[in-house]
Amino acid sequence: MGIKISTCRSDEEESKGPPKASVDVLRIVAYQGEEVRVPCPVTGNPQPIIEWTKDGEEIDHTWTRIKAGRKSLRMKNVQVKDTGVIVCKAINGFGTDSVRIEIIVKGDNEKEVRANNSENGAKRDFAKPIFTETTQEYLAFWKPK
Repeated sequence: MGIKISTCRSDEEESKGPPKASVDVLRIVAYQGEEVRVPCPVTGNPQPIIEWTKDGEEIDHTWTRIKAGRKSLRMKNVQVKDTGVIVCKAINGFGTDSVRIEIIVKGDNEKEVRANNSENGAKRDFAKPIFTETTQEYLAFWKPK
């Protein structure tokens, strides 16, 4: 009898590839003063490195209220000025993928309106529009003089 040698690949090896986002856009609504945990819904093998940006600016260790983790971003005591676009970009040796996260932070007066509406049985929850830099440029250009 001879020696029989067989090799098998693990599922982990077979599934190696670029990061893959489970969604393209994620929308989060929060109220001023709350703590918000922003997930990065991306998987990959090998596990990707996550880079976070807010309105085009990299979020790093110098940010005080916003801290980046491996799979999520923690925002302490959110303020209306935190409203904007966050991008989580996942990178590994096979490629990249990213998720656009639109965060809307409502002020205290909007929280009161929501509470009053829910007491009256109304189920309305409205947020102010978010204007991108490009949209703001168009608004400034078309503003009546």
